[in-house]
Amino acid sequence: MKSGASEAGEDSKDSKPKGNRGISFLDFIMRIVAIVMMAFLTSGASAAAAIVYLAHKGNARANWIAICQQYNSFCDRASGSLVGSFIGVLVFLLLIILSALALSRN
Repeated sequence: MKSGASEAGEDSKDSKPKGNRGISFLDFIMRIVAIVMMAFLTSGASAAAAIVYLAHKGNARANWIAICQQYNSFCDRASGSLVGSFIGVLVFLLLIILSALALSRN
């Protein structure tokens, strides 16, 4: 009888414990937060792109003139920061993909 009890005990030790629902819920929340932050980062970069476009081209209907002819340093800095914003979007997207892969492996 003891051998049967020890076999049952060994089977229960060898079997993997069921996943902890708290950890998987936390993983889910972290993924949602990362996606929301990605949306904020993308919308901010897109809004900056719209402003830089208006600075370069202007808008005849709204009677806004292009200001890049008068303020070259502003347009250079704004264009450079826009490039940096979209590089930040790509880096954050890469981080989201890598973290999702790391979480799915566990």
